[in-house]
Amino acid sequence: MKKYLLCVIAMITANISIAQVVPRLRIDSAQSYGGTVSEYFYSVEYIPLETTKESLFGDVFQLLVTDSSIIVYDLDTKYVLFFTLSGKYITKIKENWPPVIFYDKSKQILKVISTVIGTNGQQAKKLNSAYYSCTGRKLNEKPPVSLMKIDENAALFPMQNDFYLSARSCYFPKGKLPEDSVIYLANIYHDDSLYRSVFPFNQKDNPCFCSVLGGQAAITPVPDDPDAFYASLPSEYAIYKVSTDTIIKLYQLVLPANSSVPKNLLASNNQAYLDSFRTGRGIAQRVIKGIKNVYLSNQLLLFKLDPFGVPLFHNSSESEYQYNFIYNTGSGRLVSLERITSDAKNYFLPLAGSFQFALFGLQYANGNFYTCVSSLDMFSARENTRSKNPQYPPVLQEYFNTQNRKSNPVIVKMKLK
Repeated sequence: MKKYLLCVIAMITANISIAQVVPRLRIDSAQSYGGTVSEYFYSVEYIPLETTKESLFGDVFQLLVTDSSIIVYDLDTKYVLFFTLSGKYITKIKENWPPVIFYDKSKQILKVISTVIGTNGQQAKKLNSAYYSCTGRKLNEKPPVSLMKIDENAALFPMQNDFYLSARSCYFPKGKLPEDSVIYLANIYHDDSLYRSVFPFNQKDNPCFCSVLGGQAAITPVPDDPDAFYASLPSEYAIYKVSTDTIIKLYQLVLPANSSVPKNLLASNNQAYLDSFRTGRGIAQRVIKGIKNVYLSNQLLLFKLDPFGVPLFHNSSESEYQYNFIYNTGSGRLVSLERITSDAKNYFLPLAGSFQFALFGLQYANGNFYTCVSSLDMFSARENTRSKNPQYPPVLQEYFNTQNRKSNPVIVKMKLK
């Protein structure tokens, strides 16, 4: 009888744990607040990227910060460029199509996945992988990571003790029929062996998710936990924490009806109808496809809303297009990063202002957030704020004295309060 009661208590306790209410966060960008830089950031540092004939490029499309370098990809010159953490140019590698770059922090290596472009200009299926040091030196041999044997071109996220998370997609292209089989969007491997699979999707049962919505989970490493990742799924607007042995639904974001993916689109099995929306045409710009770039610090939740099509960047409190947010889970206050205005903390200069910020939002590395600003915007801001008498540090004084509006972009490094 005693054992029976213990079992019942254990079952009740387990059910309570499973049935815990997931916090629902109402996110309405039109009702978001603004503020000043000094309200939200302890420090702001500007790092000019060295401009030489060899290193000159157009704009930052991709940004990655490692323990020893700043790495950018430029769509204009089609190069991956490597700079030191102080902005000094190191080297560059040619990539005709934006590569996927995975950074293994524990081994200090980069896995660069290149896409081969066909003669007709379309993206081919063939992918090539290469390995580099964090300063751009190509590694002639593959690093001793046994997981590479599983899928040479997998989207890999390293964990501790030879565990890796491999992100997959259930996407199927236009003209191909959906398959009646289960695909897991995230697999966790230990060495060469599959350890666990999460987020199962069937193309036939979820044709909209696996075509119009891209069919892929957004994965973000948890900074203070090398064995965990934040994950979110298109149209679901939920944030999960995934580790080797657990998956926890942390938050459920609730968006206004006119910003959510239409229910009739999600429920449709009409492939011709779904195909007409694959490029995002016919879907309002305010409609949000999903959530990415998640970061949680104490009561502050940072995230980016991912719209259909190309985001419209407007660093203005008046714009209806706000994508990057700080949500205080304690007070319920929603702040738009686009509505934060400059002050003396950042010398009245732009905090962000590039296409890269609109696409990817803030980038996190080693306790800091990073964005980038063009030299055109930097010099324009300097001219417009002379009357405020900003006190520039030596790095910015040298930058403004020796560079011009056509110089390389400037990296902005920020520490959140």
